[in-house]
Amino acid sequence: MKEDTQARSDFARNLIAIRKEKGVSQRDLAKKTGISNRMVAYYETNAVIPPLDKLEKIASALGVSISRLTDSSLVSQDAVKLDTRTMKKVHLIEQLPPAEQKKVMEYAKDLLEKVSLKQLQNI
Repeated sequence: MKEDTQARSDFARNLIAIRKEKGVSQRDLAKKTGISNRMVAYYETNAVIPPLDKLEKIASALGVSISRLTDSSLVSQDAVKLDTRTMKKVHLIEQLPPAEQKKVMEYAKDLLEKVSLKQLQNI
């Protein structure tokens, strides 16, 4: 059964997007904030904003401002679609020296082109 993302608050959508953007799992966020895994999941699936003390802990753990978590104009559905493992790898790539980043991107580009060509040949 597909979740109704319309029922989510802007806070919930922003929390998911920012958490994934930062490569942080729900469990990691729970550990960093002292908030239970169940409550982190609840905040991401319901139309509620946590109390200010918990909101501050979440913002601090993610390295963002409270306003970034609550601002309705920041909701990004594309960021929500990326899984945490992918985002962690992206962050690792970003930490490489520029020359190494370039090599990774060239390899990824070549690989994607090969996969695309194979798919076209199978049509």
